[in-house]
Amino acid sequence: MAKEDAFSVGAAHAPFNGSTRETPANFSSPKPEEGVRLVHAFHGIKHAALREAIIKFVTELSAIEKDGL
Repeated sequence: MAKEDAFSVGAAHAPFNGSTRETPANFSSPKPEEGVRLVHAFHGIKHAALREAIIKFVTELSAIEKDGL
């Protein structure tokens, strides 16, 4: 992959749709070990554009969930 390649990740790619959205009863607070797994996986990504796309994607997912959309 060339250095100038960009990754496009947006909320539209999120695994949410009208028929499969989870109910609030299925939500829980993140567990510390989930955060550790996420950080370890993230540190293994060497491509800066991919890391930035992941940050953007997770930020957008968080906003969607926070806004209740």
